[in-house]
Amino acid sequence: MKAKIIIGAAILAMTGLGSSAWTVPVTHPASMQIQRDVPQAKTASGKVASVTDNFVTLNTKSDNGDPETLEFSTDADTKVEGKLVVGATVKVEYHTDQSGKNLATRIVVQAEQ
Repeated sequence: MKAKIIIGAAILAMTGLGSSAWTVPVTHPASMQIQRDVPQAKTASGKVASVTDNFVTLNTKSDNGDPETLEFSTDADTKVEGKLVVGATVKVEYHTDQSGKNLATRIVVQAEQ
């Protein structure tokens, strides 16, 4: 009887408890790389100060309330909703690239109130 208990305990230790103690989660290096390369999405709102084919300049306020000017580069992938003109109030979704430039991904012209 004692032999059956000892053998049973040994089998449990080798299969159930033993395997969980030695299990190591595997993280694929490529998935870690993708997470690092995804730029942090940001938003800004304000009035358009200037518009060119490749840039939009926005007059807004900093976190402490001081006026500031932000410049956003645009490209063929930038989605513009509404008529983008000087003086329009807009919301810009953007990210900062590796060189520190703000790249607009979406610009939404807000309705006048």
